[in-house]
Amino acid sequence: GQTTLHRPEDRLTVQVGNGALLAETLETSVVWDFRSADVRLGGQGAPLAPFYHFALAKKLGFEAPVAFLNIGGVGNLTWIDPTREHPEALGACLAFDTGPGNALIDDYCRRHLGQDMDAGGELARRGDVNEAALQSMLSDRYFARVPPKSLDRNDFLHWADAVAELPAADAVATLAAGTASAVELGLGHCPESPARILVTGGGRKNPVMMELIAGLSGSSVEPVEVHGLDGDMLEAQAFAYLAVRVANGLPTSAPGTTGVAAPVGGGKIAQPTLAGHSG
Repeated sequence: GQTTLHRPEDRLTVQVGNGALLAETLETSVVWDFRSADVRLGGQGAPLAPFYHFALAKKLGFEAPVAFLNIGGVGNLTWIDPTREHPEALGACLAFDTGPGNALIDDYCRRHLGQDMDAGGELARRGDVNEAALQSMLSDRYFARVPPKSLDRNDFLHWADAVAELPAADAVATLAAGTASAVELGLGHCPESPARILVTGGGRKNPVMMELIAGLSGSSVEPVEVHGLDGDMLEAQAFAYLAVRVANGLPTSAPGTTGVAAPVGGGKIAQPTLAGHSG
């Protein structure tokens, strides 16, 4: 379910939802609570999509290292070596949250402009990046931490303070540059630069964000649709894929993706107790 509190350093993660109730209501088996086991074993509990990203890299036939970048509220990166046999294999995946994604831009637009987002990056394109504010934003100690590592959506609210006094277009341009620069810093933690970065999440629809990431990374930056995937559905598909892995007793996270001590199968399986159920 939706994560409402995520503090892996305290071995605490809270999601809304009750898989047992869903199983009874839907009269079918339900796989749920994917994060808790990972967090209990010292993992970050996130990101959880990397095993699916690995499967997609295999299906698409990539032979050189590739990265999937999800720009949602938070940005997260999965670096993949598709020559490895399994996602839990040593060196197969490295995954972590890069920093803010769209959340701070969306929050700024709602608070100051009465709109939900910077649609099409139009505001950012009109603005100038304030270098002093940007450098202040990038001085956060999070970027120096070695992954795996993860964030809560509200961990970077101080970025909003850094741009609070700027004209609106400059503020949004600076926040967009911060997101892109966080990705660049994240790539510095990867074993080698990926030849291509496949972008999913709402950020792929912001051409300014995409241009900034391409310019800073030196990699080919493409929306996942270029490869026949659906960037609006990829994360949901990932959890369906994880559910199948849970049902088959396979791991869903590993040291390289969440920092957990060893590959672990997260998720609980709730079975309906209704008489006559045959699922």
